[in-house]
Amino acid sequence: MIQFKNIREVPEVQLIGWLKVLADNLRAADKAEIEATHGLDPLGSLIKSADLSTLCWVALDGDVPFCIFGCAPSVAPQVGIAWLMGTDRLDDIPHTFVRNTLRHLRQMHSLYPCLFNYIDARNDRSMRWLTTCGFSILQAIPEHGREKRPFILFARLDNRHV
Repeated sequence: MIQFKNIREVPEVQLIGWLKVLADNLRAADKAEIEATHGLDPLGSLIKSADLSTLCWVALDGDVPFCIFGCAPSVAPQVGIAWLMGTDRLDDIPHTFVRNTLRHLRQMHSLYPCLFNYIDARNDRSMRWLTTCGFSILQAIPEHGREKRPFILFARLDNRHV
């Protein structure tokens, strides 16, 4: 059974264990995106992302984590940085995952009327999740991150604040 756990409600030792499992099993596209963006190792990137996030959830299939996602504050007021990293299990259940993450997006929008980030142009599966969840593709960035690869700027507005 798929469930979502707020990382702030689980013991740190459990969270670190989940992050290690996720880091060891990330989808190839997510690993490539981490490398292209900043070059941190997957575990370091997940720890940093979770630590900086205002809201963050781990998705579990039974007791096994298969995805982590959340949002962090940006330098602009009322704008959050949305992010997601997952294992191949995430690709097996895209529709179930989308249905279950929409409520979490509403929670993110309760803090940030605008959510945005950049995604590696090679990460088509995550791009499908973004567009299915109502994010808009705004602009192609020809050179982004440490590797200067093509990335895509995306955003989602909470229509209640427009």
